[in-house]
Amino acid sequence: MKQLFTLFLLFFVLTKAQAQTSVWRVSSGGNEIYLAGSIHLLKESDYPLPKEFDIAFNKSKKVVFETDIDKLNDPQIAQVLLSKAMIPDNKTLKDVLSEEVYKKLEQECNKLSIPLASLSRFKPSMVIVTMSGIKLQQMGVTADGVDQHFHKKAKEHEKTLGFLETVEEQLDILTSMGEGNEDSFVNYSLEDMDDMESAMDEMTKNWRNGSSDLMITQLTEMKNEYPDIYKSIMVDRNNNWMPQIEGFINDEVTEFVIVGALHLHGPDGLLNMLKAKGYKVEQLQ
Repeated sequence: MKQLFTLFLLFFVLTKAQAQTSVWRVSSGGNEIYLAGSIHLLKESDYPLPKEFDIAFNKSKKVVFETDIDKLNDPQIAQVLLSKAMIPDNKTLKDVLSEEVYKKLEQECNKLSIPLASLSRFKPSMVIVTMSGIKLQQMGVTADGVDQHFHKKAKEHEKTLGFLETVEEQLDILTSMGEGNEDSFVNYSLEDMDDMESAMDEMTKNWRNGSSDLMITQLTEMKNEYPDIYKSIMVDRNNNWMPQIEGFINDEVTEFVIVGALHLHGPDGLLNMLKAKGYKVEQLQ
């Protein structure tokens, strides 16, 4: 169940480079938080994580995630997801996709031994999630990502937990991706399916070293080619999170905030937004 909520941010090898990494200290006056970029699913070989993640964790009393990871296992949430995942009005994929895109999707499903007919009532976003999950398993990407790793650790250390979004909000994001632009969404999602392993390895390497170049390239391409998807997944969520993050900075508790790595970068990223508001942003190294 939990993988459904992490797979839709896959844009994210192990290296030993002693360089910067994807953790930032954000401060104002005497207050501070640590803001970290997450890869939501990893390979076993990606562990241990860079030491800066543990440094930030150890200096924080509260750990904040995108959403409540425990609640994702609630059977009631699974039922809500199932109801939201269905195409309404008894329509099928053939009703919401053009014939050309449907055939392309079917071809890619066949490569993964997925009978598309069995998923015909599900929204394109859920079909893409299913395909991505199988592809990632084939690649050996089965280990907990940064979020789940520190969620377990925070509970073990009895740290306070916080969340930027409700599970219901993430459900809505997941199941509404591409609505009204189904063909574009499917085309975008399938474009790099064949190159997913090399692309993910390169992104993970950049994330591990704290580099933003490749992520900014990905974000720019998404913004230019699929502006609606970019706005709903990146811009709107970052704007919704900013008041909460500012609240963390201005309270007396040190928080460790973990979000998907892509949310940090680019002109609409959280790091740029925080700098623009005058906060001091320092990358750990």
